[in-house]
Order: sequence, then structure tokens, then C-alpha cells
Amino acid sequence: SELIGTGGKFSDISVDDTAKGYLTPKEWHDALENRKEGDSILIDCRNTKECQIGHFHQALDPGTTTFAQFPKWVQDHSLELKEKKVFMYCTGGIRCEKASAFIRKHVPAVGEVQHLQGGIHKYLEEYGKDGLWKGKNFVFDGRAAASATETKVGVEAAQEDSNNDDV
Repeated sequence: SELIGTGGKFSDISVDDTAKGYLTPKEWHDALENRKEGDSILIDCRNTKECQIGHFHQALDPGTTTFAQFPKWVQDHSLELKEKKVFMYCTGGIRCEKASAFIRKHVPAVGEVQHLQGGIHKYLEEYGKDGLWKGKNFVFDGRAAASATETKVGVEAAQEDSNNDDV
């Protein structure tokens, strides 16, 4: 069974395939600060609803409503990925592991493919409001969204979160 349901769309991706291309939050931060727009592409592997409440500057929203739609987006945009350095991120690191492995396997002409290890969650733990993240991170524990400065967990934390993070 799949941790993130995709209807088997990623069934040809092995665990070994997903263990490549990690960037720690620090490496990610440095890479984004130094990336060249024409040579690279930054992809948010989450769905549109999640992208709308928070994202990294200049991140591409693939316009999906479920992760199972991501492979079709890759197929439709494979020429745009050709010879590009691809940076990918997601909430906790699971979707972007699968997505980056999928791109490496199905877009052979792609340049280097890297993703944020531990996802947005780990990045915000390290950088908080001083990082490159804009807005809130969609979370799956009852809060729905967490700001870069939020340290408490649960529904009460969402109500107490008075930080008005702009997207």
C-alpha cells in the first residue's frame, strides 16, 4: 500500500530511486539564493490548494488537485524540464522523493534533480520567518496551516497563531 495514494502511478519507482538528490535545509537555502532562473526550475510538488497558502518565491505550481496527477504534468512538461536543474519540495519530503525519482526516470534529458530533505517542515524548523518561505505550510494534524513562527501543535495553535504571514 502507498503512504501517499497515487493509484499506482509511481509503482515503477523503487526505494533506491527515491534516496537520491537530497538537499539539507541549509543546502536548499543556499541553492535557492544562488539559483539561476534560466538554468533551473523550482517545482512545488503539493497540490494547488497547498501552494496557494504558502510557497517559495518563483515556485511553479503544477496545478494538480491530487498527487496522482503529477506524472501527467511531468509528461506534458518534459520539454520544459530538458537540461534544467530541477529543485522540488513538498510538505514533509515524501511526495518530492517520489516526484524527483519519477522525473529522473521518465525525463532522461533532465539535468540534476534535487529535493528538500524533510520538506518544508524541516526547512521552517531551521529558518522560521528568516528563511525564503512565504506564507503558511499546509499540515495534516488538525491545524490545516502552520506559520513559519509557530511552535505549538494542534488546533489551539492555529487559533493562537496571530502571525499574519503574507503569501
